[in-house]
Amino acid sequence: MKPRKHWSYRIPQFLMLWGFRIVFGLRIKGSDRVPREGRILLAPNHRSYLDPPLAGVGLKRQVHFLAKIELFKNPILAAIFRAWNGFPVRRTGVDKEAIRTIGSLLNRGEGVVIFPEGGRCRFGDFLPAQKGIALVAVKYQTDIIPAYIHGSFPWKKSLIRRGLMSVTYGSPISWKEATRHGESREQLRWIIEHIESQWRAMAASFAR
Repeated sequence: MKPRKHWSYRIPQFLMLWGFRIVFGLRIKGSDRVPREGRILLAPNHRSYLDPPLAGVGLKRQVHFLAKIELFKNPILAAIFRAWNGFPVRRTGVDKEAIRTIGSLLNRGEGVVIFPEGGRCRFGDFLPAQKGIALVAVKYQTDIIPAYIHGSFPWKKSLIRRGLMSVTYGSPISWKEATRHGESREQLRWIIEHIESQWRAMAASFAR
């Protein structure tokens, strides 16, 4: 099914894209690796509240993302997140309702952004990726595209050094390939290792 495109998403996307470009000199790399149609999972690293819009702002399709449920208690933030295809998720335990929502979106041919680290990593390279996104990928037979967001924290540094902020999309990780790697636990580990290895490779390109 072809994903629907709503004006309430496309207009803010256009404004945010040019806002990020004008203010920060945002660069988008590898967006052609993200299919314009069909189910897909995006797996970005996470360092800042800017990351959810950054993950999808440069794509020629709409995506949906998860945000912690506490943010939806503010009616203004809740309206913004819902207009930008955000939906609430509990960060403690297993949020079955969120998993059902993700499954429904994927079955409709939509794209969903899941931050595998489970929280913002302010220091060091990355937090360990959690298995949740791998479980979703196998359950709903969906490929994953890792993404590396650079320069979103501290964002003030990107104001001074224009062009520092960027979003890079990696190569698709096949859920079918994962199923060839042993039992379910080994399959999930294989997916997580490939997400993390692509993050490290993309991050290394900025350290040269």
